[in-house]
Amino acid sequence: MIMGITTNSFTPGSSTNSLDVTLTNTGTSPTTIAGFSFEITAASNNVTFEDVTVNTVSVANIFAGNSLFGPDIKLNVSNNGQTISGADNFATPYGGTTLAAHQTLGLGNVLFTLSPSTPLAPINITFTPYPTSSVSDSNANNISVGVAAHPQFGPTSVPELPPTALVVTGLLLGVGVSLRRLGLAKLLTQLGSH
Repeated sequence: MIMGITTNSFTPGSSTNSLDVTLTNTGTSPTTIAGFSFEITAASNNVTFEDVTVNTVSVANIFAGNSLFGPDIKLNVSNNGQTISGADNFATPYGGTTLAAHQTLGLGNVLFTLSPSTPLAPINITFTPYPTSSVSDSNANNISVGVAAHPQFGPTSVPELPPTALVVTGLLLGVGVSLRRLGLAKLLTQLGSH
């Protein structure tokens, strides 16, 4: 089992960002998951984590429809917002979700903001090790879990068109308007002759 995060790009100064914390079964046989907890820390004070919900975006939530604590599964925010933790259990006692071999499901959707001064560079994420980040089976036994190597996400700038692209776009729009006017003039001339 490996915990990881989705990799996305975000804009500095944005406030409606989220990333998914995921769990992947790297083994060759299915495993039933009944509970989990995780804690992540961003290696940048430009990140402010705010909440954790079951509303994962990149993959289905592991306890979809059977969350004991959802929709909000945040436990704690600390370290000036750079660290956040979440946890959940399967709602039915001694039950769980079977994670097939090589399957990935979402544990939680982490909401955060980026300050306007965030550099355009990858931001590393660190998982706090066991027992803070852990997974258990339907009998509350710990399941060995690792973390993805160097999980990170990156802010990007809003793409701008180069000046030549702006000139070409303007020319094409001008040609299109001219052709449309010529077509309308020709149509009016034809209608006037009838």
